[in-house]
Amino acid sequence: GRREHGGAIALVQSRKDGRTMGAPLIAHAFLPPLTPFNVGVTALQIAGVVSMGMSEKVSPLAYSKFAGATGNIPSRLGMVILYALGLITSLATLVGACREPTCPRAVLVGTMLTAHYLKREFEVLWLHRYSGKMSLGTSCLISASYGVSALGIMHYTDRNVELGRAAIFGAALFGIGAAGNAWHHYLLATLRPADSRQYVIPQGGLFRFVACPHYFMELTAWLGMAISSNSLFGYLNFVSMAAYLAARSQSTTNWYLAKFGETYPKNRRNLIPGLF
Repeated sequence: GRREHGGAIALVQSRKDGRTMGAPLIAHAFLPPLTPFNVGVTALQIAGVVSMGMSEKVSPLAYSKFAGATGNIPSRLGMVILYALGLITSLATLVGACREPTCPRAVLVGTMLTAHYLKREFEVLWLHRYSGKMSLGTSCLISASYGVSALGIMHYTDRNVELGRAAIFGAALFGIGAAGNAWHHYLLATLRPADSRQYVIPQGGLFRFVACPHYFMELTAWLGMAISSNSLFGYLNFVSMAAYLAARSQSTTNWYLAKFGETYPKNRRNLIPGLF
């Protein structure tokens, strides 16, 4: 059967004669109503895709190995702040979604968002090893952007009653990406002794093929979230993250080459094994 939902036509399961007429595995992006607000949000997202990739390529955001001498707070504190608004917004919207018993897709997406930011805060506090400082302004800027993206993903998530195969597939993809991201973060954290601040060339896992496999796995998780959300906002958020992390991975490769020279493996790509 078909029904109108939020200004767009969504495919739903038909129970007639006990038969199921389901949507394809990866459903079409759910389009929001054509209002000035939604058009403005989409335009800002598209502009963000372009600006994030270009600005990060020209001047990487000042955190981690790119912090430089501009830091004014400890890196660990800066990273806690960086993920704070994403976590707070995810938790708040998940609680709201749980009060909508007919919207399991929103609960699923809210759970994924919350799990993502809880994982990141856990890693910041108990896994990653930091040296130096970072800018409070940079922390707050990125934190605000994560909060806005979490709010947007939850607001625009398709409210179909049925989860469907696409949402379940997206959740599985998210799990694979989150696990792969955590594993490569662990490899990075164990590269050097606890009392050392000396950078070394990463080894193990997909580091054999690319400079930033943790970025690649994070993008896998964001893609899964977009598929489960089944929203244009979710897909554009994924594209924005891809543009940002692709540019940052290239900057990371250049940083490694400048620091390690001929000892850095020449066959390593930036982000996607064998491609980029």
